[in-house]
Amino acid sequence: MPRTILVIDDEIEIGEIIGTVLERKGYRVLIASSFAQGVSFWENEKQNVDLVLSDLGAIGTQEKRFSEIFRKPDLKVAYMSGSSPDEVKGRYGPDFIQKPFLLEELARFVDQRLI
Repeated sequence: MPRTILVIDDEIEIGEIIGTVLERKGYRVLIASSFAQGVSFWENEKQNVDLVLSDLGAIGTQEKRFSEIFRKPDLKVAYMSGSSPDEVKGRYGPDFIQKPFLLEELARFVDQRLI
């Protein structure tokens, strides 16, 4: 069974592009266009999800709740944002990718998170 990635991005077009790229890499992708929809997918699929890739804008002020909900052994969590890289890069380190990114960079980033 392919590894499953839950993508949460409040810009649905971006989420769909990310989903297409990752599906072409052989991943199964769930695309949520809001934090609430991401939680819903998680509740139904958490046993299958290997990586949660979330845009920080989609999390908004619910970061503490996000970290409480998306927990399970071996789950990887990564973040992306178009905000100032200095603001967020130090906070999330290697589990952060700056938007905009090349599609090849995204694929490599996800592969590295799942090693």
